[in-house]
Amino acid sequence: MSAFAAGTALGPALGGFLCDGIGINPTFYLVGASYVGLAAVNSILLSETKPSSIQLPWQKSGDGSEQQVSIRQSFEDALGQWIPLLSTAPIRNV
Repeated sequence: MSAFAAGTALGPALGGFLCDGIGINPTFYLVGASYVGLAAVNSILLSETKPSSIQLPWQKSGDGSEQQVSIRQSFEDALGQWIPLLSTAPIRNV
């Protein structure tokens, strides 16, 4: 049985026993603390596998040079592309 399947099968039962035994608030704090602890262990023991610099197509200017795009700029660009589409009645009524 994989760890994911075991967690899905045993998690609710274990949570129920904990809630009955120590209450809902301590169970919540215990689960939260275990998540924070495991995140700390993972950040220490696991190495980063993502390449250091990946430039996505929308992060490059027309001449191929790299540029920094903020999340706000990306959102405004995406919204700017949707506004003309949504102003067209046949598309809007779909």
